[in-house]
Amino acid sequence: MSSNNTSEFSSTQESQQSSSSSQRITLFSGEIQNTKFLSPVLKSINIDKFIQIIVTECGIKFICENYQTIQATTFIDRNLFVKYHMENEKTPQTIRILTTELLHVLSFLLTKQSNRYQQQQQQQSKSSLIIKYDNDKRLKLKIISNDRLFKSSIQTLDTININVWTMAFVNRITLDASVLKDFWKFANTNADSISIEMNNDEPWFLMSTKSQFREFSQQIDASSTHIEHYECTVPSINHYQMKSIKYTVRPLMLADKINIRFSSAGLLNMQFFIPIDSVIDDSHFDDGDGLQQQQQQQRQIIHSTTTASDSQRCFVEFFIIPII
Repeated sequence: MSSNNTSEFSSTQESQQSSSSSQRITLFSGEIQNTKFLSPVLKSINIDKFIQIIVTECGIKFICENYQTIQATTFIDRNLFVKYHMENEKTPQTIRILTTELLHVLSFLLTKQSNRYQQQQQQQSKSSLIIKYDNDKRLKLKIISNDRLFKSSIQTLDTININVWTMAFVNRITLDASVLKDFWKFANTNADSISIEMNNDEPWFLMSTKSQFREFSQQIDASSTHIEHYECTVPSINHYQMKSIKYTVRPLMLADKINIRFSSAGLLNMQFFIPIDSVIDDSHFDDGDGLQQQQQQQRQIIHSTTTASDSQRCFVEFFIIPII
């Protein structure tokens, strides 16, 4: 009698396991080979405890929002993946996790990958990062490098409604990232705010900081060789909290070009164009705002042999509300 009960229990357990296995569905899986840009880019939007990930048929968007005053996103285009599969491409998958969990897992996996490279300097070692999301609500990541495999998983959280900010702009300037990098070398980062002015004539585009002890401003002419596009429909001057603007230094350090736009109400939108083939090591991005290690970053930049036109890119975007 006892033997029969045990047999029945085993049969039931096997049936449940089989049923559970058959019910597991891979909602998304992707493989990416050029992985060195992932950690720096994701760290550059680390402005909140949580990060929301939206997987679409076009690529993956990562979103962080801080008290509804600043929103940071990055988009990894589908074309950057060597494999990309969705169970239903018409149904985006939304995933919410702790930002630190994602960054720590990536740091661990990519460090393992980097160490593997150092051990095989004389060999052509190829590796891939595989991202997988099943209906068991865990985000799985693994690095495959030759005969080695490192993997980890992250428990997802309940998603919340986040509106991806958009805007109708009245003013826009597209310029070399070097212009803003020069500004941050001398700007008074102890000031409470920063002002940005756009005009149809002198002083054209003007950024300035001011505190009790020091003020600094940088002006750039619309005809400058560093300006790709200049469009000022409504002359404006807007002010933004310094603590919010400083977050943008991290993606700035990775970018080679920036598109800056303003709405009629002063909403600031900054789009950073990042060539992934020349992204630097990200160990210096652990400070609060990216300013302290700026000089170190400039020394460590890896100069790519590709040009801006043929380099693969990813994008980081910030929206910042003005001080009213």
